[in-house]
Amino acid sequence: MNAKQTLEIIIDLFKSYLSELSLEARSDFIDGEITAYVETLEIIQGWKNAKNYNLNFNVAKKYGV
Repeated sequence: MNAKQTLEIIIDLFKSYLSELSLEARSDFIDGEITAYVETLEIIQGWKNAKNYNLNFNVAKKYGV
C-alpha cells in the first residue's frame, strides 16, 4: 500500500466515523472524538491532492465543530 492509498483509507474511515458520531447524543467525549477527526481531516486538506479525495468542503462546519 502506498501513501495515497493509505490517505484514501484514512479519509474514508474518518468521514465514516464522523457520520456515525453525528448520530450520537453530544457529550464531552463525543465532542472530543469529533474534534480530533475533524482536525486530522483539516490537516489532510493541506495536501494538494485532497480535492481528488472529496475533501473540498469545510469539515468543521459540516460536522458541527
